[in-house]
Amino acid sequence: MRLIASFFGLVAIVFGLVMFVRLGASERELAAKVQRIHEGKIQAEALTVVRKYINTTRRGGSYPHVVLSSRNDPRINLSTTPEFYDSVNTNSTVTGYHFADGYFVPSSIGGEASVARWVFLGVGLVVGVGFLAIGLTSGRTESAEGDSYHKNPSLRDLLTVVRNRGRKE
Repeated sequence: MRLIASFFGLVAIVFGLVMFVRLGASERELAAKVQRIHEGKIQAEALTVVRKYINTTRRGGSYPHVVLSSRNDPRINLSTTPEFYDSVNTNSTVTGYHFADGYFVPSSIGGEASVARWVFLGVGLVVGVGFLAIGLTSGRTESAEGDSYHKNPSLRDLLTVVRNRGRKE
């Protein structure tokens, strides 16, 4: 029990820390793109909406996608927010920016990654520390009167304890 709880505690802490770092890196990457756009290093392009569809998973999740077209790339598949999906129609144009890793459409970005990263860190630490506390304190019990506490009791020791508890002195 101690080992399993401690393991889950460490996994929760590591998961929270990794997600905190990954979301922070995504935020910095997004901020760098926006800065390059504001500095005029990347020029805006008109992108035409070719098609819209919702990708549904087996578990019931739905992810809206918009397929865009530009002069250089006839098929840009963009996973978007539901708000952006609802705001565009087929053959309408949106403003996008071409980067080495693909197109960036500022109006399709949503959510607060800064909030999510702190939630991951907080939940990971709380759950992790809770499991670690359970793991480190499990097995540390007070012995009953007359019982001797063994770290690894054998079946004979346990039966003796049970038998002795029933006796009156």
